[in-house]
Amino acid sequence: LTVGMAKGKNVLGSLPVWIAGSIEQKARISKLVTSGGYLAFAMTEPLNGSDLNQTLVSATRHPSGGFKLIGEKWLINNATRSECVTVLARTESGLSLFFVDKKKAKSFSHTPKIRLMGVKGLDVSGIRFDATELEASSLVGREGQGLEVSLKSLMISRILCVGFSLGPVETALRLVFEFFEKRRLYGDAVIAIPNVRSRLAGTFADFHLADLFTRASFRLPAVLPEQLSLHSAAAKLFVPELCEEGLRDVLVTLGARYFLHDDFAHGLMQKFARDLPLVGVFDGSSQVNLYSIANQIPAMAGYSAQARVLDREVLKAIFADGAKAAMPDFAKLKLSARGENAILATLLSLDTAAVGPSLAKALAALKECSRRLIATATSRPRGEATNQRLYFSLAEDLIWIHAGAFAIFDFIANAGRRESMTQVMLDRILRHLDVEPVANEDELRHHETVVFDELARRVRGEISFGLEESALPGWYGRLTSRGFSK
Repeated sequence: LTVGMAKGKNVLGSLPVWIAGSIEQKARISKLVTSGGYLAFAMTEPLNGSDLNQTLVSATRHPSGGFKLIGEKWLINNATRSECVTVLARTESGLSLFFVDKKKAKSFSHTPKIRLMGVKGLDVSGIRFDATELEASSLVGREGQGLEVSLKSLMISRILCVGFSLGPVETALRLVFEFFEKRRLYGDAVIAIPNVRSRLAGTFADFHLADLFTRASFRLPAVLPEQLSLHSAAAKLFVPELCEEGLRDVLVTLGARYFLHDDFAHGLMQKFARDLPLVGVFDGSSQVNLYSIANQIPAMAGYSAQARVLDREVLKAIFADGAKAAMPDFAKLKLSARGENAILATLLSLDTAAVGPSLAKALAALKECSRRLIATATSRPRGEATNQRLYFSLAEDLIWIHAGAFAIFDFIANAGRRESMTQVMLDRILRHLDVEPVANEDELRHHETVVFDELARRVRGEISFGLEESALPGWYGRLTSRGFSK
């Protein structure tokens, strides 16, 4: 995770330039990234955190036509290591962005590295500008456009960084499965205990759901760029939280060895427990993203029924195995979905013929949850503040409905492949929505057995856990419960 986050920050650091920068700025970034350099995006400050509207760092015009940058940015990934940094600062026209090349800039300093609970190898520090002189060409986009470009950049970076959550869960689940196959209790291998098998199958299904949500989110910007403010916030909230819950389930199932640093995988499980929560914090915390979705609920109530419905070809482009994500049109990004929700509209448009009898009850239940959510939101006065408990609750329900819709769309786009996995995912989704199980106990036990057998096949065959499976060459394919074998 440390390496991924350090290199991944290059994407966020460069996004403002790709969205609104000059040809010269894009050329500088291309040269830097392809040569292995580092970028940073300096938005947050000690006093204001994620409240970007309260930005205190200022950029004032000087006689030469350039700017003087004054103030301190804090809690910035790659702040010290980076060669270039994109800085959000206040100008006469409002918040603006500046592309600062440290090789050219003077009168700045780095603040000490900040000690973290996990991912201790990251360069998370700060940068202080002491009347740092910048050329006029350092301005990214137009003066006063900084907040808009920053928020659009976060829409993209949020859906890209959620994939960080998947690796620790896959590795932890693999380690525990291998250990339980060898460990014997009560006269048999631990892996034979029914409750253990059920819990591992459930965690594997949650992993697949997180992978499905991540993959769909990667492909949505090319199809629905105007609705990305809603979908990126949903992905950034849902995937890290589901993966954290999955890791906790693995650790609970493992038991006492999770607490023994030297007795199991050299403390790797403890490292995952420290590192993984950071994914849910950076580029907008879970609460920031939940607030963003809650703010869009009232508008959605009036327009969801008229929103764009995705046809079969579009569903394949988003959900079919092997489909490639196209580059989004940054010019079409909007700060609000304005009530449009193509995922919800498409779900509501489906009939049982689209999924067949096996998923008919689950589809009906999800559609009923959708109608109830819209009816509840519509019944509230439009002028009410959206930070009330109701809208946060509706926002959480909406995300789980999206997860269910993704599972249904994936089933359709891939011609019913992974039926048992889909059934287990939908059962777990509907339970989160407080819906009674639509599959009987015998059916669910059968589907869990199929999912568990698939987990066993992947572990024993050294195959990745992802939707699109691949061989695991090298060290990752030779994980053992004692660590890494040679």
